[in-house]
Amino acid sequence: MKKIYFLWSLLGLLTLHMGWVQTNISGTVNDETGAPLPGATVIIEGTSIGVATDFDGNFTIEASQGETLLITYVGYADQQITVGSEDSYNVSKKIYQTSTWRGDISIDEIYFKDVNRTTI
Repeated sequence: MKKIYFLWSLLGLLTLHMGWVQTNISGTVNDETGAPLPGATVIIEGTSIGVATDFDGNFTIEASQGETLLITYVGYADQQITVGSEDSYNVSKKIYQTSTWRGDISIDEIYFKDVNRTTI
């Protein structure tokens, strides 16, 4: 009888352990033209664990199945990717600009208003 309890306990521990196994997730962050985005942030959502992409837009992070990776880059929309059951896979997603810069805008003059200043 003790053997059966031991085997069930062992099976339970192994099942619990399999749910928390972290895998290396690697990938590349590109813009809408396919150019790499160096310095993009890849964070496991809800934690402070994260990495930045290298000069070629590549990253590697340890995450568990079911966790969500949040990819951010200044001037671009955030993207979320859910980690699947694969041991290791390459995430190559594009994130898109949130706004378009109008290059025809120019500044003709700058007006400074005098402010009362107190000298100590």
